[in-house]
Amino acid sequence: MQRRRIHDPDQEHPISTTITHSPDAPDLDRPEVSLRSPELRELGRRLAEEAAERVTLDGPLPIRRREIVRRSIRRVGRQLHWPLLATYENDAVDTAAAELRKVVKSGARSLERSADNEIEHKLGETDRIEEVLEALRELAEAEDPEIFPQEFSYERTSRRSGGLQTVTDVLEIEDAEAAKRAAKKVARSLPRAGRLQRDMIAHMEHQRDAFTRVRLETRETVRQWRGILGEVLLVLRESH
Repeated sequence: MQRRRIHDPDQEHPISTTITHSPDAPDLDRPEVSLRSPELRELGRRLAEEAAERVTLDGPLPIRRREIVRRSIRRVGRQLHWPLLATYENDAVDTAAAELRKVVKSGARSLERSADNEIEHKLGETDRIEEVLEALRELAEAEDPEIFPQEFSYERTSRRSGGLQTVTDVLEIEDAEAAKRAAKKVARSLPRAGRLQRDMIAHMEHQRDAFTRVRLETRETVRQWRGILGEVLLVLRESH
């Protein structure tokens, strides 16, 4: 019996899993692995995104997305040295599933935090536009031509063919008259900008809730991937 550790960045102490080898296994010790490694963090986020997509669809993933899951799990397996596990471990699928749950949960937690930060930033979007509008109105009254030119940029929500997106507008103000025209344009756009901002926040919150559900239901997520996981272990064993 040998012990290895997978470091969970949200735990004070590393997580330990006991690995029981078959009687004829050689003296084997898989290297210690940290969930903080850039590769595993990125793979965890990718798998959590695919799991969240399944939650959103409320059904099985399309074939193309299942292949993304398969490739990502295979890359996780190589990072965690599953070829050794698949070759010599009695309960390889159960052990790999437990490790995969930690990777996916870490990824979902990371995506939750990113979503919270993005929502917080998006909430202040129209306030920042109003600050630009106020500055433009002040420039429109300016009498000193030496203060020009000036440039302003602000983010707003736009509805494009791919859905709601955050875009950046840049205003180059050459004189007071240009400031007046720009102020009128920005003022006219504010009501629509506010509506689209609220729509996008609702979408972002829905996505964040999907990440939360993945984090809380990681065991069920990995259970649904068990068939893929078994196939991945078989491939890794044959390539070892």
